[in-house]
Amino acid sequence: MVFKMNGFLKFYVFLMALLVFLGCEKKQNRDQSSLYVQELGNIQKWNLKDVELIARIETYRGDSIYSISRLPQSKAAYVALDNIKINNRKKTQQVRVLVKPLNNAACLGIRMQEIYPNRVDALFDLETSSLAGINTIGEYISGVNTRAIITEDGWIECILEAKVDANYIRLIFGPSTKNKQPSGWESEVLQPNEILIIPSSLRITEVPD
Repeated sequence: MVFKMNGFLKFYVFLMALLVFLGCEKKQNRDQSSLYVQELGNIQKWNLKDVELIARIETYRGDSIYSISRLPQSKAAYVALDNIKINNRKKTQQVRVLVKPLNNAACLGIRMQEIYPNRVDALFDLETSSLAGINTIGEYISGVNTRAIITEDGWIECILEAKVDANYIRLIFGPSTKNKQPSGWESEVLQPNEILIIPSSLRITEVPD
């Protein structure tokens, strides 16, 4: 009887230890997930440079949709988010956002910038859902990768990845045209261009190795 009770107690202790271990591992995974992803959809923190941000009536799966258009005769136009903290400067940072064109000439420019002039620029052609061009300046940017994915709802997910050897970065994005060089996509354009954006989709993720 004593032998059977000891065997039962050993099994009970083992089972409880296993449950505690699994619970700790699950919590650690949740903590790591929250560490790797930074949501950047709070438009109150967006710095607008000669662009107009207008809320649309329609929504996307309950999330707000906005249009971004350049103000007339603007020399340079973009949205900027400053001092985005990088948790691990040796890992790849991934920026992604959902957009749509509102005219055939519309493109989306995205820039990840360290201390000027170190940066990477990507220009996405929203008419063809493809990359129009990419440009890297400086020695602190490496491992650049881009892609554009069309969702089932017809939105275009634009993705820019790069290793940025910095503790903080500046993120710049906005409408442009396909006749611009990637390094100067935010500069003056001769024709109006406007895009739709889902702010809640904008995020930067630390990609695990």
